[in-house]
Amino acid sequence: MVRSELDNADKRPLLPLSIGQVGLIGGSGMINGLIDCDTPHIIKGRIIKVRQMENEDKFSSKGIHMGQEIREVISNKMIFNVLTPDGFKALT
Repeated sequence: MVRSELDNADKRPLLPLSIGQVGLIGGSGMINGLIDCDTPHIIKGRIIKVRQMENEDKFSSKGIHMGQEIREVISNKMIFNVLTPDGFKALT
């Protein structure tokens, strides 16, 4: 098999990773599985959607109720479940 010049180059990853980079890697599924090191552990990452509703009553300058403003914020939340020799940990 022919390998590209990039495949043959020395790999020097940028470390430490920022929280955004960890989220991208975890969300892509590249962190899932057994991490074999001095303290072996198993990592499983997943993304869940979180919906948050905010209600705010609106009043005129005379104190008359004008209506209600409703905001819905939808965001993605990254959750890592880690199984270590010391037990289970959930990182959110």
